[in-house]
Amino acid sequence: MLERQLLDLEAFPNNYEWWGPSGMILLPAPTIRYTHQLSENSSLEIALEVPGNEIDSGKIREIDPELINIEAKEIIPDFITRFTHRGNFGYFKTALMLRSLEYHVISIEHDKTKSESKFGWAINLTTGINTFNKKGVLRLQTVFGQGYASYNNDGGVELAPDRYFKAEVPFQYGFVAFYDYNITNRWETSLGYSETVIDNTEGQQYDSFHRSQYAVGQLMYNLIPGTLITGINYQYGKKYNKDGNTASDQRVLFNVTYKFSMVR
Repeated sequence: MLERQLLDLEAFPNNYEWWGPSGMILLPAPTIRYTHQLSENSSLEIALEVPGNEIDSGKIREIDPELINIEAKEIIPDFITRFTHRGNFGYFKTALMLRSLEYHVISIEHDKTKSESKFGWAINLTTGINTFNKKGVLRLQTVFGQGYASYNNDGGVELAPDRYFKAEVPFQYGFVAFYDYNITNRWETSLGYSETVIDNTEGQQYDSFHRSQYAVGQLMYNLIPGTLITGINYQYGKKYNKDGNTASDQRVLFNVTYKFSMVR
């Protein structure tokens, strides 16, 4: 199992909080990949990946109670290509995803069952910029498109009903901005913000997900450098529904991490 090409694990911050930034592309999947080395510092990857999508049936049963649901039908692999360039500054990656979103509309008697498909796409731009002689790293990511929610770390759907209760592919975007810094060989810190937003369709329920905000700050101490790490982490999160209702939460975590070595 390889990482999905739309995903860039190098953009993940030095964050000991469990879930991670909400606006980040973060999903591993079985992949067939070809990599071509363009130069010493640049490469191009082309991949076919196992598809997956999330569907919001919205208010469709309020209009037609005979309909059971709308289900995903995954047939055609997702196509992804990614360009990577590395240098003394750090690195830069840009990835393009194209996909076919297949789905079934199913009725109670199965006499209204039909299959259709929509087009999905996404562009993910990520970079890691070295600062202070590589003691610090600025990690940035922005992703936008239609029908990529199953790749996203949190929030959104690929398909949702429009005002006429026909399938629509809503637009979605997200971004991540974190700064990781090694204060000394024992002290390290990470601070950043992330969010993801989806343009809700008229046929979605009023309590459907619309936007999430995520912020984290942490200070860690290496009791045994690279092996035993402890520290404190503060997290704030806020969720927005389609109807404007919100809910927020915050917490403080005390972390102890032990990294085992592996001998082959």
